[in-house]
Amino acid sequence: MKKKVLKLSLFSTLFLLLFIVVFVVVNLFDAPEPEGLFTIKDLNPATLDCHNGYFQVMAFTYPAKIDIRSKSVCKGIQVFSRPETLVQTSSRFQRLHKKHRDQSKELRIQTTKDAPKALFKLENHQDFAQLILNKASVSNGLEMNAVLIQRYTSLLNTSYVSDFSLPSISYPIPPLITIIKTGKLYTASIVISAIEGDWDTAVDKLLKQLQFFIKLHQNSRILIGKIAWQAISRTTLKALTFLMSRDECPRHLYASVLKRLPPLTEADISLKHAYIHEFLNGVQLIDDLLKSGDTPFQDIGVVSSFLPSTSDWLNFLIKFKIFLNRNRTIGFYLKETRKILNYENRPPYRWEQKLADLIPPDPTSGLFWWFSNPVGKALYAMSYGSYQNTIYKKYELKAIYDMVRLCAEYYMTQTADKSAKEVIQGLGNYKSLDPFSGKPYRFNLKKKRFYSIGTNLKDDSGIDQRGKRQQNLDIVIFCHFKKAPKYTENSETARQ
Repeated sequence: MKKKVLKLSLFSTLFLLLFIVVFVVVNLFDAPEPEGLFTIKDLNPATLDCHNGYFQVMAFTYPAKIDIRSKSVCKGIQVFSRPETLVQTSSRFQRLHKKHRDQSKELRIQTTKDAPKALFKLENHQDFAQLILNKASVSNGLEMNAVLIQRYTSLLNTSYVSDFSLPSISYPIPPLITIIKTGKLYTASIVISAIEGDWDTAVDKLLKQLQFFIKLHQNSRILIGKIAWQAISRTTLKALTFLMSRDECPRHLYASVLKRLPPLTEADISLKHAYIHEFLNGVQLIDDLLKSGDTPFQDIGVVSSFLPSTSDWLNFLIKFKIFLNRNRTIGFYLKETRKILNYENRPPYRWEQKLADLIPPDPTSGLFWWFSNPVGKALYAMSYGSYQNTIYKKYELKAIYDMVRLCAEYYMTQTADKSAKEVIQGLGNYKSLDPFSGKPYRFNLKKKRFYSIGTNLKDDSGIDQRGKRQQNLDIVIFCHFKKAPKYTENSETARQ
């Protein structure tokens, strides 16, 4: 009996040793480096000259006493924004990097307890209508956030702005939430000033704001930044729609909106550089981990305190580095980046299949996923998500932008002797195609709205996708369809 136990133990030990040897040998040999890798040169060019307004974006929440337009602020951010600093570990670099992070935590949007939720929502017609009933809250918000508002207006007046973010997960992200909230407060104040009679100045400010953020979107590198600039652009477009629907809106402003909002181009809304930036982030993360041996994984799910979790094993394996195959892991990133770029530059109606069906399979599924490149597979699964929603948001912005132009042309063209349907079908912008259907944008005369069929690619009769418990329905722009009175110079003078 003892001989059998000894024999079994010996056999088990030999099998375990053989398994470990095979496990190590399999991971010793990496794949060749993939061809056609993206580099930092594939990102949009950006200057680090201090006239670049992006320094103000980065320093937006610095302490109130600091002039974020100063050269000292610019030079402090320059230190960790040059490409060569991706591999820099000097104490000065680390100190300035930390100083920037600490200073960026200083300012946040302040509100009173009675401030309406609509103030920082501004997603539909009702939200803007509530502003008129809460002018005091907007006025208080402007007073409490005077420094942020001043910085925001200064940013809008910069002549050049281009994102110089480096592809590294350690590179600081601008205070996007604060900028978005400041933009909404600024937009709310503009809407109120228009209602109080300053129409020309208000519409001019909204158009300048929109033009600025479309340009910043075009010149941005980071994906989360593009999402933020899209959000401010959507809010601005909704504000324009609300003002144009008002009876007291001067007629000449419709032509101004059309003139200053030319059709969006692919370059205006492209996400190409952002996806390449995400890819380069992944590559940089892999290289950093191979150099440092840091442990990037955290516990996932409920794990017994007496047993090591999956992340514990992965953090142990990464110390040996052979279990993170650089080229194989980069290959995962590259394949998905190329696939998403192939879909990103075409509107949804031209896709061969739904983007949701192209979500990459989880490389950490299956019984023996860990046998080859376990750390690389887990890293990819953790850090490289599916980007279909960001593409949908891009085309949602285009749809809203197109429909605002449609609505402006409708208001400018409407006459008392034609029905709303006749006027709409005769509009030059009615030829614009809904990116989700490939057909002209639809309209619902009863509900007074233009709409796109949205990401579910179905006509829901103009039900807003942001309605309560409603998801992925139609993308809606309110347009007050009505017959215009007989136009005379006196009627125009009265409206103004």
